[in-house]
Amino acid sequence: MTSSSAHHEALVDKDALRELISRFGFTVDSGNYTGLYSLLSEEVVMEIDERMVIHGVENLVRMGDKPVWGATQHLYTDVVPDVAGNRATILANLVAIHVQKGKPSEHYDFGARYKFEAERADDGSWWLSRIVITKLWESGNDQQMFE
Repeated sequence: MTSSSAHHEALVDKDALRELISRFGFTVDSGNYTGLYSLLSEEVVMEIDERMVIHGVENLVRMGDKPVWGATQHLYTDVVPDVAGNRATILANLVAIHVQKGKPSEHYDFGARYKFEAERADDGSWWLSRIVITKLWESGNDQQMFE
């Protein structure tokens, strides 16, 4: 592989990983939890601030069966992928807004650092295999999240 084609492949991978993160946020915010099957590995692990650990895509999809918020919006920025062969780490910052059902002026918001781990599938696409959320600040009541 020439230097130019290796550079091109690296750019393609980084773009695909940034899109994967955007699709993850959009899928959750749209309430289309079944869409997570196309983004997450079967054995995905999500850790939320060491308060909650969720194992497996099935359990994440099931969270959509009982939505606790009226609306959510996850805004990712500074998405930085680091590719090493068929594995990647993606760091990102996030501001998340969680609006209570029927009470749009009441919400729980937080800022966080995300660390995603991804694996390349056989077809060349990427799957998220681990999601670690470390909150930096928060405002409002998050009790609905952990009920």
